[in-house]
Amino acid sequence: MSLPLPHTHTPYYPPFGSSLPNRTWSDGNRGYRFGFNGKEKDSETASDNFDFGARIYNGRLGRWLSLDPLMLQHPDVSAYRMALNNPLFFVDIGGFTEYSFYTRHFIPEKLVTIISNNLYFKGDGRGFSPWLNQSARIHNKITLETTTGEYVAKKTDTWCSPTYMFTKIANTWFTAEAIADPYEGTLREPVVSDKSITVGQNYNASDPLGTSLAPDIDFDVSISIKENKEEKTIEFSTLLIGVQYPAAEQFVVDPNGKKLILGVSPATGSIIDSYGKGTKTLISSYTKVNVDSKGNFLSVVNLDGTAVSIDDYNKQFTSKPTSK
Repeated sequence: MSLPLPHTHTPYYPPFGSSLPNRTWSDGNRGYRFGFNGKEKDSETASDNFDFGARIYNGRLGRWLSLDPLMLQHPDVSAYRMALNNPLFFVDIGGFTEYSFYTRHFIPEKLVTIISNNLYFKGDGRGFSPWLNQSARIHNKITLETTTGEYVAKKTDTWCSPTYMFTKIANTWFTAEAIADPYEGTLREPVVSDKSITVGQNYNASDPLGTSLAPDIDFDVSISIKENKEEKTIEFSTLLIGVQYPAAEQFVVDPNGKKLILGVSPATGSIIDSYGKGTKTLISSYTKVNVDSKGNFLSVVNLDGTAVSIDDYNKQFTSKPTSK
């Protein structure tokens, strides 16, 4: 009878997971195989290789040893990077892909009058939509990864579409363009329980072409995701608090790029109603989704247990009026 080869165990690791000198012990022939992040150690190829399931990771290099199979969805980052090169804040559970949650705030009107008929701002002039190429006054994106029933907050981003102003001076129209620099609050410490994760963030932005009187449009978003591997379902819950103008929409994108709208909030009032701290509940949503073995969306589960296609589910939101 052959015994398993002894493995070296390291209970302490630097951030990227390489072994620390004089901080290891051998398990003899008991065959203990796990180490950094609880992943199986691949001692046959290299001392600091770990099998994360989707790919092999080398803790000495701090890099994956193969390309991200879905790297085309993330052209802004290296296909070999681990935890976005920041393992003190991010964790890469399985070396695979993620869900991206988008919250956008947009002005439904094409033009907004500020002072009489001599000063206009260009609105977004659109309805509710999950398409990524739509303009908005503020875009917020939070990316979560889920593999083997575990969840990790990966990345956040907040940005603004260009702002255009038209003003009439001495019977001549002038145009100005600028892009706001939004405030992006730190992602709150994730709350993990019962195979779920809840994260949140505060953010705001002000009109870059306005005067010092232009208000900060302030919002706070919370997102929860819970996976049931046995049922092959994922449950999404969101809460958006802020000002009632402009309109707001939330949607999530699966690993294959399919988009699912989670909730919308029509614009109430006018741009004047953007002043002040946002305290209104704009969106409070719960959505249960059937998924395949890779977490891609198949259909939405209604309260009565029946299923509706993603396209039909989205239509109930895209057909809603954007203003009250």
